[in-house]
Amino acid sequence: MDTDKHELLLKDEVYQIVGCCAMAVLNTLDHGLLEKPDENALVVEFGLLPALR
Repeated sequence: MDTDKHELLLKDEVYQIVGCCAMAVLNTLDHGLLEKPDENALVVEFGLLPALR
């Protein structure tokens, strides 16, 4: 394995999770909420992604 090569594995999936879901939840609910509402919102967002159904 080439350790000097920095390539993100599953790049599209990671982008969908971090770029779309997590940021949408963060921007919608804002900072400072408890973990459970954030978790519930992520579950809803994940359900909206066609790749994760």
